[in-house]
Amino acid sequence: MRRRPRQDLGALRASLVVAACVGLLYLSGLLKPLEWRAYDLRLWLTADDTPDPRLAIVAIDDRSLSALGKWPWPREVHARLVRALVAAGARVVAFDVEFPEASPDPRADLELAEAARAAGNVVVGSYGPVEPTRRAGLYRARTLPPPAGPLAGAVTVGHIATAPDPDGVIRRYLAVIAHPGGIAPSLGLAALSRYLGTALPSWDESSS
Repeated sequence: MRRRPRQDLGALRASLVVAACVGLLYLSGLLKPLEWRAYDLRLWLTADDTPDPRLAIVAIDDRSLSALGKWPWPREVHARLVRALVAAGARVVAFDVEFPEASPDPRADLELAEAARAAGNVVVGSYGPVEPTRRAGLYRARTLPPPAGPLAGAVTVGHIATAPDPDGVIRRYLAVIAHPGGIAPSLGLAALSRYLGTALPSWDESSS
């Protein structure tokens, strides 16, 4: 039995109302928490967290803090670490920390710079708070301080900025960010470039 045109019109109106309500909810952001939870669950069910055998983490943990003292450690400790890792065959040494200020001991700063320069494969982090730009997915740091003193010319620098969602969870990886000097790669991207022996392109934010 065919439905009457009036019934079809009523069903169409109801569908449009439901679609409009869902659209308004999405635009208002009220559905965002549900979307985030669904995304988190999908990653938890499908992500492969098997450690990569090519990576080794030298952790700043309770054990190392007990052995070496409270953080920050003297720069000569980092210098010894660089030399030990290179001697062990590390193709890249990436510090997920930043060195934006000189230490109280200039000789230790110089020792770390010399160890990094001799290694030729050291990457260190640089942090600056980020905010979204008008380009989709691109974030910008108003400042991204380089390593202090002689270390600046001895290492590759990668940013360690993050952009958490309003619930505090980090769900995006910032492979590059804009900053006053152009575009900066992440620490991971800079380390990968060193590992593969390829140079990263030099981006100009104004022409990207």
